[in-house]
Amino acid sequence: MTISRNNKKNRKIPLRETRKKRKNILYHHLNNVNNKRLTPFKNLRKSIIHNDGNDHNIILNKDGSLKGIIDFGDIIHSFTVLDAAVCMAYIGQKNKKPIESMKVFLEGYQAIFPLYEEEIFWLGQMICLRLCLSVTMSAWRKTIFPSNAYLTISEKSTWELLDYLKKLDIDSWYKYWIQNAK
Repeated sequence: MTISRNNKKNRKIPLRETRKKRKNILYHHLNNVNNKRLTPFKNLRKSIIHNDGNDHNIILNKDGSLKGIIDFGDIIHSFTVLDAAVCMAYIGQKNKKPIESMKVFLEGYQAIFPLYEEEIFWLGQMICLRLCLSVTMSAWRKTIFPSNAYLTISEKSTWELLDYLKKLDIDSWYKYWIQNAK
């Protein structure tokens, strides 16, 4: 079985090759978190978080100002920094300069609700974990509800972002963000 992919040679890439590549991307990001666990999570603040901050869940007034936030189905009690990580994961998708765009968001976030340096340390890993969770849940849900296109709406852009982030040094994000977040 093969799937079509648009590329320079317009060749068909076997589905097995695509699955293997995706599996390697997931393992890379999961192992990165496991290997970087230098500081314990117990020092991170916890709170009730929205856990799904994205442009589909924000309602704006006609003048572009914030009217409200919707979709509270993913609310959980978890690490406070995870709420910022979820937003930043969405911001990075379909974005030519994801790290820079995430930095702009972080600067605004810091102006309203400052994160601690240790929380910023975990931000990059939490972004990657959220993206991994997103594609994993998407793959599972589409086997249950194959006709529901909404469940895979961001799957392609999420895989592209995960692949892009795999090529970057996650420690450099922390240094970049911490320098600009103060």
